[in-house]
Amino acid sequence: MSTAASQAAIDGVMAQLAARKRWRFPQIALAAVLIAFLVWCAEGVNLRPKAVAEAVPVIAEYFARMAPPKWEFSEVLWKPAAETLYIALWGNVIALIIGLPLGVLAASNVTRSPLVRHSARAVLNLLRSISELIWAVFFVAAVGLGPFPGALALGVNFGGILGRLYADDELCQVVGRHCESGDVLVRDAPLARPRVGDLLVLPVTGAYCHTMANNYNGNRRPPVVFASGGAMRAVVRRETWDDLLSRDVLS
Repeated sequence: MSTAASQAAIDGVMAQLAARKRWRFPQIALAAVLIAFLVWCAEGVNLRPKAVAEAVPVIAEYFARMAPPKWEFSEVLWKPAAETLYIALWGNVIALIIGLPLGVLAASNVTRSPLVRHSARAVLNLLRSISELIWAVFFVAAVGLGPFPGALALGVNFGGILGRLYADDELCQVVGRHCESGDVLVRDAPLARPRVGDLLVLPVTGAYCHTMANNYNGNRRPPVVFASGGAMRAVVRRETWDDLLSRDVLS
């Protein structure tokens, strides 16, 4: 292709891009409606940019008055700061005490009874659906003022959140290691927080068994393990790379 032809092709592409960027009437009308809506919302919030500009000296004076720090206020502030730390610490402890057992009861891979499991999940949903501020009002009315109702409020609310984290199962697609397209062993299997390296045991896997095992895609064959009564023993060892290459003629 000549230089002139290449330049013509580039010019044609740029012209098409420029044509796409041109605003048409529907786009202009939509932009005008959005701008009008923003103006209307600005009146609703009493938007005053001029007032913000006039307040800059006041804000600067406010920050300037912070230096140097008045350390005599530390005697007044250390006790509330310590109470905040106490509330946070015991709020976490109470959340663990509440969330861990309820989360275990709500987990489908631990609790087999649907009544117990769904009841535990309902309690967790109730605890986390009510804000800690509302819980704080309840506990202030129950036990009085002080840091204790704050710790209870945090513990109850976050206990519900923590319990749901323990109880939630993830729907997973269990596939064979050497599967083809659409070859799924278990579809939508609920697994509790699966992680890389977890061992998944299946009672049956169709053709994925020792008699049908092969070195498909150059993979090594897995071992065979018998398990019963909590004990296990290997009856066929895992294939090694040396086994896989043993029949290769390298010279």
